[in-house]
Amino acid sequence: MKNTKVIVIAVLLVLALGGGAWKLLSSRQAPPRNTDLPRQEAVPGGRQAGSSAQITYTDQGFSPALLNVKKGDTVMWKNESTKDMWPASAMHPTHAVYPGSGIKKCNTAEQPSTFDACSTIAPGGSWSFKFLEAGSWKFHNHLSPTQFGTINAE
Repeated sequence: MKNTKVIVIAVLLVLALGGGAWKLLSSRQAPPRNTDLPRQEAVPGGRQAGSSAQITYTDQGFSPALLNVKKGDTVMWKNESTKDMWPASAMHPTHAVYPGSGIKKCNTAEQPSTFDACSTIAPGGSWSFKFLEAGSWKFHNHLSPTQFGTINAE
């Protein structure tokens, strides 16, 4: 009788821990599309393709860090911080997630079509990129890779 109770308790414990682990893992598979995270404010879509939008870089990072645009829109990164920035496609350090992009294409004939500023942008400066591919495109500051954001081009 005592062994049966121990087995039942062990089975219940395994089920409870397994369910908690499954819930934790499933919540990590897809990042939330809402803006509950700090500085993750979404800018509503609704603009005509070919419009422009702006992301401001401050000493705290990118704002907004989540921007919705139309395919064909141009996004400008404006440096209003006290230090240099270098916006580029994820992943650091290759910058190759956006189709056709990659840090190795900097200073080549392919540079204009890469989602990579390919150099530092001083305070007060800016850099623009036209999103010709639909998708969810993560970007970061190459000089400070913990500062990042997302462009959703529809």
